[in-house]
Amino acid sequence: ISAANYYWGDEAGGTAVGNAQISTAQNQFGGSSLSLDGNGDWLVVSNSGTRFQFGSNNFTIEAWINPSAINISGSPMEPIWNKYNTSNSQRMLSFGIYDGFLGYFWASSGGSGNVVQTTQAIGTGSWKHIALCREGNTWNTYYDGNRVDTRTLAVTLHASTDPVYIGSYFGSANNEINGYIDELRVSDTARYTGTSYTVPTSAFTPDANTLQLYHMDGTNGSTKFPDAALTDYGGALLNAQVGAALTYDLSSQSGSSITSAASGTY
Repeated sequence: ISAANYYWGDEAGGTAVGNAQISTAQNQFGGSSLSLDGNGDWLVVSNSGTRFQFGSNNFTIEAWINPSAINISGSPMEPIWNKYNTSNSQRMLSFGIYDGFLGYFWASSGGSGNVVQTTQAIGTGSWKHIALCREGNTWNTYYDGNRVDTRTLAVTLHASTDPVYIGSYFGSANNEINGYIDELRVSDTARYTGTSYTVPTSAFTPDANTLQLYHMDGTNGSTKFPDAALTDYGGALLNAQVGAALTYDLSSQSGSSITSAASGTY
C-alpha cells in the first residue's frame, strides 16, 4: 500500500483545529454544517500536499457559506479554501472573502501572487452559494448562481506542496472565517459556465470529477470531517496508520478477487 496514492483513517479527511466542529444550529443540507468562530478555528487537510496541484487545468471550488461576522480591518483574506502560504513561498490559490467582498488570490510562482477582488459584497446571517471556476484561460466567480466576475488568466498555478486549509489563511490572525460552511466541493472540471446557473438544491454526490467533498454532516460538537470523495472499501483499519504494517480484514467483502488470505497483516 503506497501512502502516496491511498489515504487511510483520520488522514483521509479534515483535521479540526481550535473549536472547529459540527453544528446542528445551521445547515443548508443534511442537518448540520462546519462551525467556525473566527478565533483560531479551521480544518487542515494534512494529506493534500500534492493532491490539488491544478497547474493550467480546469477546476471548480464551491461551497455554501453563512458568515456570522466579517472582518474588514486591515484588508484580511478569510478563505473558504486555501492553499496559499506566504510564509514559505508556497502560494498557489485561495478563495473566499477579501475585505468583505468575494475574491481570490492566485500565484504562478510560490514567491509572489495576485489578488482578484470582485464587487460582490458578502453579507451575514444567510446562506449563499459561491463558486470559482476555471475553464481554459477563463476564470469565473459566481454568487448564488450569477457570475459576478470574469477574467482571462493564461497562467500555470504554482505546484504548492502545502496542505489545504479550510476556513483560514494558513492559521493567521484576523484571517479566519467566522460562521458556517456546508457542502464544500473541489472538482477537476468547470462545473459552471456562462453568466448564470441553477443553484444546487441538494447535497452533492461524488462523481469522477470530484477531488474533495465535505458534507459537514454529523452529530452536534463532532470533530470528524470525512472526505466523501475518497472511497472507503470497507474493512477494519487499526490505529489510523499510514504505511508500515496494516491489519486489514477483507473477509466480509463480497465479490473480492482475493482468493486466499482475506485477512492478515501486510
